[in-house]
Amino acid sequence: MVESYWCLFIYYLHLSSIIASGLSLFTIVVSSIGGTYAFIKQKTIDYKLFVVIISFILPGIIIGNC
Repeated sequence: MVESYWCLFIYYLHLSSIIASGLSLFTIVVSSIGGTYAFIKQKTIDYKLFVVIISFILPGIIIGNC
C-alpha cells in the first residue's frame, strides 16, 4: 500500500501543492529505504536479488529523469 501524505502537508502545514508532493515523495522514499534496511538486517530479503533488482531500476530512474 502506497501512503500519500500530501494532504497532510497541504492542509496542516499550509504548503503549496508542488512542495507538498515533493515532501510526500521524500517521506515515502525514506520510509521505504528504512523498511528495506530493516528487512535486510533481519535477513528476510535476499541481498543478491536486491542488488540485481536495484541494478535494473536505477538506470531506468536516471533515464526517466532526463
